Amino acid sequence: MAGPDSRVATLCHEMSYYGFILNSDDVPPHGKDPLHTTPKEFQMQANSMVNHGSSGVMQNAYNIERYFEIQ
Repeated sequence: MAGPDSRVATLCHEMSYYGFILNSDDVPPHGKDPLHTTPKEFQMQANSMVNHGSSGVMQNAYNIERYFEIQ
């Protein structure tokens, strides 16, 4: 129920796509085709956005998910 890959975190990730909520997206690494990007690569991009202070950090569904990974 809680923690990484929990139902709560997954639901928040999926709900963040809705335009009337956050209109987020899965942000792939720069220059990488999203259709050929693994979940691990999406997570690494999310980490990179946080580490570099990206202004779009909360437009990335993986960062939304991480915010709700309650331990």
